[in-house]
Formats: sequence, structure tokens, C-alpha cells
Amino acid sequence: MQSGFRMKCLVASLVVVAALGEVRLSQATAQITLRDNFDTPETAWRDAGGDLQYRIELHQRVADTARSGVACEAVQVAAGQNGTCVYLAYEIGRARVIAELMPSLWLRSDRAGLQMLARVVLPRTLDPGTGKPIVRLVAGPSYTRAGQWQQLRLEGIVALVAAQARTLRAELATEVDPREAYVDHILLNVYGGAGRTQIWIDDLEVPGFVEAPPPAAPFIAASSPPVAGSRQAQPPSGPRAELSGSMLLVDGRPLFPRIVEHRGESLAFLKKLGFNAVELADVPDETILAEADEQGMWLVCPPPRPPQLDESLSAELEAPPIERSEPLIGRFDERYNAVLAWHLGSRLTARELETTKRWAEQVQRADAPHPRPLACAPDAELKAYSRIGNGKILLSIDRSPLGTSLELSDYATWIRERPRLARPGTPFWATVQTQPAAEWTEQVELLSDGRSPAPAVESEQISLLVQAALAAGCRGICFTSSTPLDASDAPTRQRALALELVNLELALVHDILARASLSATLRSSEPAVGAAVLETDRTRLLLPLWSGRFSQLVPGESAGNGISFVVPGVPEANDAYEITPAGLRKLAAERRTGGVRLAVDELSLTSRILLSGDHRATSMLTRRVAAIGQRAARLQGELARLKYARTAEVEQRLILAGRRVRESDAWQAAARRAIQTADGALQAGDYLSAWQHAQRGMRPLRLIERAHWDQAAGSLGSPMASPLAASFATLPDHWSLVGRIGPLQPATGSGNLLAGGQMEDLQQTLAAGWRLFEHPQPAVAASGELADDQPHSGTYSLRLSARAADMETSPLLVETAPLWLVSPAVMVEAGQLVRISGWVRISAPITGSVDGLMIIDSLGGESLAERIGQTSGWRQFALYRAAPASGPLTVTLALTGLGEVWIDDLAIELISAEE
Repeated sequence: MQSGFRMKCLVASLVVVAALGEVRLSQATAQITLRDNFDTPETAWRDAGGDLQYRIELHQRVADTARSGVACEAVQVAAGQNGTCVYLAYEIGRARVIAELMPSLWLRSDRAGLQMLARVVLPRTLDPGTGKPIVRLVAGPSYTRAGQWQQLRLEGIVALVAAQARTLRAELATEVDPREAYVDHILLNVYGGAGRTQIWIDDLEVPGFVEAPPPAAPFIAASSPPVAGSRQAQPPSGPRAELSGSMLLVDGRPLFPRIVEHRGESLAFLKKLGFNAVELADVPDETILAEADEQGMWLVCPPPRPPQLDESLSAELEAPPIERSEPLIGRFDERYNAVLAWHLGSRLTARELETTKRWAEQVQRADAPHPRPLACAPDAELKAYSRIGNGKILLSIDRSPLGTSLELSDYATWIRERPRLARPGTPFWATVQTQPAAEWTEQVELLSDGRSPAPAVESEQISLLVQAALAAGCRGICFTSSTPLDASDAPTRQRALALELVNLELALVHDILARASLSATLRSSEPAVGAAVLETDRTRLLLPLWSGRFSQLVPGESAGNGISFVVPGVPEANDAYEITPAGLRKLAAERRTGGVRLAVDELSLTSRILLSGDHRATSMLTRRVAAIGQRAARLQGELARLKYARTAEVEQRLILAGRRVRESDAWQAAARRAIQTADGALQAGDYLSAWQHAQRGMRPLRLIERAHWDQAAGSLGSPMASPLAASFATLPDHWSLVGRIGPLQPATGSGNLLAGGQMEDLQQTLAAGWRLFEHPQPAVAASGELADDQPHSGTYSLRLSARAADMETSPLLVETAPLWLVSPAVMVEAGQLVRISGWVRISAPITGSVDGLMIIDSLGGESLAERIGQTSGWRQFALYRAAPASGPLTVTLALTGLGEVWIDDLAIELISAEE
């Protein structure tokens, strides 16, 4: 028997709610009529259980028997004997029980005796057996005209409830509090007797609908709020995960995974932070499989890899393939119920493609008859990887932009365009960085002689990355993590708080994210703010995107007032709400040419706006907000207090170093007032106000951080010149480094250690150890040569060029850098400070890639690379690095897209820092 929400079979005498004369509505409360004509393809009625054996043999929308419009909903039920009820349920939200509430529908069946009911909830009266609010069924009219359409209307609900009040009190032997009672589902008892019953449903109406308030505070479990998208307990046969188009389904229901890399924490702890899945680095053992089952958590993990796989691949490449009836690995049984998807590896290129294909075939055979989805994270050959496993694969789009030279606006473009390199319709997950790159942390420690605190990722930056990923249409998010989230140090504590809050925000809109597709990108009245629109059949979700420069290093205020959007294609009946984890705020909407204009009086860093005429969607959100509002407000307040303390501590060090911001005192005072107001609102139980003021308290703190960073950003020519300038927390030590290395032009040191960097003679340059690499791509023609066209100095410079092989079919995206130049190695000693410099000219923007020309030194790696997209004449770059160990240092210049660059006078110099 299928399962929906389960209830006991109740007869008409079990009716609910007493003394409804106490319920009063203000004159300002608006009544609406909910309607559903069942003309869209998606079914709305859900299996809600029964008291006998049955099965639903057919459930779909059909057009040929509709009472009105173009379709109705058809159901066929086969049932046994010895029972009285099989329920279908239709969720309507939270409709206050008032006299005007009179739900109705049209029904046709081949049998009489079917009955309409309403499910009523008493949020202020607890069931002694369960400790949850009492739920009862109110019985309505029965269907009597077999073979004909008949309207069923549930009238007089207040009278029915009042007449049964005394019975309910006697049954419970306790007082019944009827305030705020509401109807949340309309039901049909479709049991027409043993055998098959055919049912057609059309034209449901709920006049007199008034939104019920959220449950009273005593019934909100703030310590462990319910989170959408969690895994539920499953029968031994296990849940079935599958891909349907771009949607990930579990037992037919869309799922949006909130995944975190597992670093040894208990799954119970990670579940408390709001994650519904973990990614494992290794094949799961019995212990973690059992823990996942116990906690209801999903696993994304590698499958067993047969040791003979690589050997069999080599043999198959030399001989005709042999059809295998059995996999090289054992069959996956119910022990693996918790596995959501099998992950086949990361950083994959053409080299691993054939092996990965064979591995996927083995995994799907071992997972028959219903193989789970596959997942992988390729760096190249995305189209080929997206066809693995007959296309039943998710691609993980992996990039870590924080602390780098990659602007978040460019990152948002990259993550939106990257899937276009794969098979159309391929679903993808996005990774979200939560910690600084290891190379960045290492350079901070070395350049500050261990005095600087390690750089940390700000909670606002995590939110900005999540918003960009959602706006790109991702089907899940994997939060990267290199150290355990349950550690007790302050940075880890702040990271855990930030991730818990993000997960609460994601859970609010889980159903939309799991099903929606990207339908539009918009501009706003503020140049720094764009937006993306995700759309389902009934709702739209608008995601504002802040694109201030250098937010990947130190975000600016990233909030504003009086910002508006014009959203095209919004139906007349849609209302607009700003979604926050502590409450919904209705927005003013004005129809004008081009769409609906939405004005947001206070747009925060992670605002999300719902556009919907489906009252069930707003009712669902209201319920979820009521469950998490208190916890969300507490988290936001704690993050604000932590940020206030950190900002004050770092600024005090900057002031001692002689670096002041004139407006800092006023900004600090504003932050302090807002945080104090938030604390007071939280104590008073006003969670929306508490959340808003905590957010407001962080705005002036970001202004302080950004003002100090702006002072430091140009001190070495580029923010990437010093890893100590890539974070507000490390700015005091950045200024110390600037003072230590002395005058920047010319740099003092040992002279240029890089042979052939002047690019004057090709043979001498190659003989010195320079290497030019090309990645062949069918649509791209690449070349590198010495050119005498306006060199920076001397006679020649090196020109790197990549262009479309066919100008009429120029690729819009370039998957892999077509051309890159690698310097000879320069030997450095542990602890030595070096300056890497050169001159670059790029006369026209590089297209097909957001990365332009990347300059990567082997000490800082790709995370500390300089990116240059276009220059006005010749431009110098300079990078300061410290050697962690004795060994070789190389520099790579990669042309990542289509265009031309000129390179000249490259140098590596040792710097004698003055103490």
C-alpha cells in the first residue's frame, strides 16, 4: 500500500473544534477563493492511506472526460474487503475555520458512496498520545449519482465543529483550545467497495479562505526544526533514486541535495546543521552505512572499483569487446539503501574517460534492476562525460573563487555557462567553497612569519556563492570542507553557524529548487544588482545577485534600499513575497510594460522573492518559516556578534599601524545599535525583526572592512600581488609586509634569475627551458611566436594567439586553455621571499572564457593566480611569494580563451625584506 501522510480511518462522529464563536477576524483580513480546474499536466491529489489493502492502479490528468476546461484528474483504485476507507488528499494550506469556508468539488465515479471530508488541525490542543496538535476529519456530503458529475460541498463547518466540541472534550478528558483552528487538506474517501473504483475529479473551489497564523510559539521546536528534503525512514527494499530529465527523484519526489564533504564528524551532528547528504572520499564501510540509515542521511560516495578494471580496459582496446553478463563487482544489496548517487571521481580529463565509462557500466550492472544516478566532476570533455551511463549522470561543477582574482560576477557567468559544454539537459551540482585554499593559508603564514591569523571565508561570501549557484539552475549543492565542522576553534564555529543558516534558507525553497528551471536573467534599478528567475509550473523564484567588484576578497555592503526589478511573464493572479528564514514580507507589485515591477524597500545580501498565485505554496512557506524562524534569528544574531568582535579586533591592529577610516566610529555605533535591537526583538519573540536587525548590523561592518581593504588594494599594484591583501583579517600584516620589502620600484634583490624572460631570441628562449603547450581543440586554432609589434622593450615580445578555426562557427565557450607557456625552473630556498613580475599587453577582450590570461606561479598555485582580461597598452604585474621549502619555482601563463596577448620582460627576483 502506498504511503502519503497517514491517518486513522475516522467516521463522521470524530469531528473537531469547539467554541468557534471565539474566533474573530479583523476587518482588514481578506478572504479569497482558491480554485483548481485541474487543466495542467501535474496531478494534485495524493494517496493518504486507508484501513485495508489497496493499490492505486492509475493516476493522471485526462482530457476526454473533463467536466469543464481541458482536463480533469482521474484515479483508479483496486481495493480488498474488511475496511471502510481509502483516502485521497488535496493540500490547501492553512484555511481558518470560519462560517464562509465552504470547500466544494465536482466528482464522477462508477460507484456511489464516495465521500468528501476536511482535515482540521487544532494547533493549540495537543494529543496526549503523540504530543502533537490534534488532527481530526470533518465529514461532508457523499456521492450518490453513479456515472454522473455531482458537486459535493462541505457546508456549515462551524456548526459541525461546535456540535462536536463537548464530545471531543469528553473523549480527551481535558480542555480543548479551539483558537486558530484551520483546515489544511480536503479529502475524498474513494472506497466504493471491493474491486476496482474509477474516479474523476474536477473544479475544486475553496471560498472563504483566510490564511491561518503560524502555530503558537510553544509548539515550535527551535532546537531541531524540521528541514525539507530530509531522508525519511524506508522499508527494507529501500528508496529508489533516479534521474527524470534534469530532476533528481527519490520515490518519485524531487530532491535538492544539501551535501557536505565528510571529515569524520558524526552524521547526527551534520544533520543538525541541516545537511541531508554527505560526500565520502572512499567506499562506505558497514559502520557509516548503518549510521546513515539510522540518521536518515544520504551518501554520495565512490562505488567499489574492481582491481581488474584497468587490465580489462587495456585488453578490450586491443580486442573486440566481450559482453559480460555479470559485473566485476558484487551486487549492491539493501546495505546500500542510503547511497543517493555513486561518485566516479573529480578533476577528470580525457585520460580517465574510457576507464570511467567501463567503471560506470560495471556499477550500473551491479545496481540493477534500478541503478542509482552516477556523478562525476570532470575538468574537460564534459560532453563525453555527460553521456556516461546512458546519460543517467550528474556533473559536479567545481570551482573555488574566494581569495582569488576571479570576480564573483565572472564566477556567476562561468557556473551558468559551464553546463552548456555538456549534453543538453544534463543536471549538475555546484560546489560551494567554505574555507580558504591551502596555498593561500600557507602563503599568509609564511609572509607574516606566522603572526597573522589564518584567512577565513566570511558567512556573506558563502551566501553569495550559494546564490550564484542557485541562479545558474543547479540541482544540488556540495559544500567543500577540508577540516571537521565539529571542531571547537572560533573559525570553525563561525563556519558551522553560517552553514546551518544557509541550510535553513535552502530548506525553505527546497521544493522549488528541486523542480525549477532557469527562465530569465534580469537587471535591476541598481547597476550592481542583477537577478535570475527560476520557474516551475506554478511559481517563480527571483534570486537577486550582487556583483560588486572584489567581493571574492572582501565584500562591500551588498545590501541596499529601494531597489526594483521588472519581471516578465508574471500572471495577473500572482502575488510577490520576499522570503526570509524568519518570515514572509509581501511586496508591492505594479504592472507595467515589460512585466511586473517589484519594489524592495530593503534588499539584503540573500533576498529571495516568490511570485505565485498558488496559495498552497505560500502556506507551505509560512509553515516552514514558523518552524525555523526562532533558530534562524538566533543564528543571524550570533553571526553578527561574532563579526562585530572580529572587525573591532582587526581594526584596532590597523589603527596601531596608522591606518584609519574616518567613518569607522559612526559605522561601529550603527552596527552596535542594530545588534542590540536584534537581541531585544529575539527576547520578545519577534523573530522577523530580530533577523532583520541582525542583518542590518552586519552592513556597516562590511563597510568598515571594505574601506580598509580599498586603502590596501592598490599598495602593491594588484590585490593578488600579496596574499595578505586577499582578506580583511590579514590586512595589518599586509601593511607590515609592504613596510618590510621597502620601495617597490625597482625591487631590491639578486637580479633576474629567469633566463630568457626578455623574449628576444626564440632559440635561446627554448634552450633556456621555456616550453609552449597547446591543447588541441577542433574549433580552435592556436599559435605562439616572437613578434616585433610594439614590444615592451628590445626588439621582440612573445605573442600567444587563439582564434576560431572557422570564423563562421566561432565557439562561444572554450572548455580548456588552448595555449600555455611554462617557464624554466628557478631554484629557491625555504623561507626566501621572491618577486615574480612581467609585462602584458591585451588589446581586445579575451572571449570564450572568464579567466582571460592566467599567470600562475607554482608557490601560490591557481588559487593565487593573476587574471588579466584586457589592458590599455602594456601593463606590469608583480606577485610576492614566500618559498615553503627549497626547490623549483616555475611560472605558467595560460591563454584560456580566444584572443591575442603579448608577453615581455618576465623576471623572478629574490627580495631582501628589512626587519
